[in-house]
Amino acid sequence: MAQQASDMNATVTLPETGGAPLSFSKADIQGMSLNSGGELQITLKDGHIFTIQNFSELAQHDVKIALKDGSVLDTGALMDTLAQNLSPVTITQPEAGIVAEYNLTPGQKYTLAFDLSKGNTVEQKGDALIITFDDHGQIVFKNFAEAMDSETQPEIIYNGGIYVSLDEFFQTLHLADAIKSHILQPESTVPVQGETNLASISNQDILANKLAGIEPAAGGGEGGGASSNGYGFQSSVDAAPLGSPPPIGPIGPTALAFGLPEFTEPIHPIDEPGPVKISPPSILVNGGIDDAIVKEDGSVVIPIVAALGAGGDGDEVLTVTVTGISATWGFSAPVGTYDPATGTWTITLPAGTDLSTNFTFTPPHDSDLDLSGLTATASAFDPDTGKSTSATDNFNVVTDAVADVPTINAANGTVNEGQPIAVNITAAVTDTDGSETITGYKIAGVPTGFTFNHGHAGTVAGEWVLTPAELAGLQMTS
Repeated sequence: MAQQASDMNATVTLPETGGAPLSFSKADIQGMSLNSGGELQITLKDGHIFTIQNFSELAQHDVKIALKDGSVLDTGALMDTLAQNLSPVTITQPEAGIVAEYNLTPGQKYTLAFDLSKGNTVEQKGDALIITFDDHGQIVFKNFAEAMDSETQPEIIYNGGIYVSLDEFFQTLHLADAIKSHILQPESTVPVQGETNLASISNQDILANKLAGIEPAAGGGEGGGASSNGYGFQSSVDAAPLGSPPPIGPIGPTALAFGLPEFTEPIHPIDEPGPVKISPPSILVNGGIDDAIVKEDGSVVIPIVAALGAGGDGDEVLTVTVTGISATWGFSAPVGTYDPATGTWTITLPAGTDLSTNFTFTPPHDSDLDLSGLTATASAFDPDTGKSTSATDNFNVVTDAVADVPTINAANGTVNEGQPIAVNITAAVTDTDGSETITGYKIAGVPTGFTFNHGHAGTVAGEWVLTPAELAGLQMTS
């Protein structure tokens, strides 16, 4: 037996009885899934994966697996739930002379992508079912007998029919053997024990063939009629009393033609457990307002609220994630973990706990670029069933551009009375990313009787207005 209790990232085979508890608790589980080989993969919140190789066998015996915290995994119920999520497996005819072996997984659907009626033979040897093709290629279902005994049997679809349980598939093979022995073969032909030739037999004409073997004339002896030894063969007509209708002899298998109705449901309904539902969580960012506004060179606080859905039993686990955060932006939150490399913030809360917190976003200095395409996701996981469900809310942070205060300098000057004086003004923007420019100047407090050689008087007394180009060669005169 593989080690159970020490390695948090392991592939193990567990005993059916007497095993030690696994090394993790219910609250450590992020999710569970079943692969096509019947192995149970348990994903833990720390990123490790714990694989139980013989999970299918454990589920067939309804083994209970103990966890570190004393809780128990019911393998039978878990198999019924997870098997519903398995994708169908397509089995194709192998190349000539090649033997392809398969282990059937309980609950798994299989599509036989070849024609069973094309001269193939099917036989059961021990626990295996073997399909042999004319070119000596073989398909071997190694654990066929074991899969037949499972509570959640695999399902098979073949020859363009519908999915049937493994038991129904096997019954069809037996019916095909009966048809081969009593209808399709001469009476002197003895079929080989345990072997079925499925030539010209499909899962849609088997029933019609058997109906064609019914002898309508068979009945009680008092009225005269036919006595039968089988499927309408070797019958004899008894003498009929005078005045009675003449007896009707046996009708040969080709005398009646029966059409097979098209079934919209399986002939033998399969009782399957319904899906276990977990209510979706809710999530709301910024009170439902998609665009949060932040001033350039400022910060904005954005609230986020997420909650588990109603109807849970208190052990559901809520994980909240926000993606799309730019590494050039400032970001902080009082809880959770932020990874600037991936632009992702996430938190997994204790079982049964909701989230209410705030994010702080700060745009890059002197930038009015927006941060769009942010997605907040709330995922709820039920460790009892391995089911998860989620909800999302998209939002943006929009930067409202603000002009920074520029710098300006004007030099003092002296001149003789009546002479013009040169005015030297220099200015510059402090936001140097190219998003801001100086568009004009105003000089206030100009004494009465003084003017400038460039620009024009403003609307307010003592005010003079200039463009940046008019600063060159600027002079003041009286």
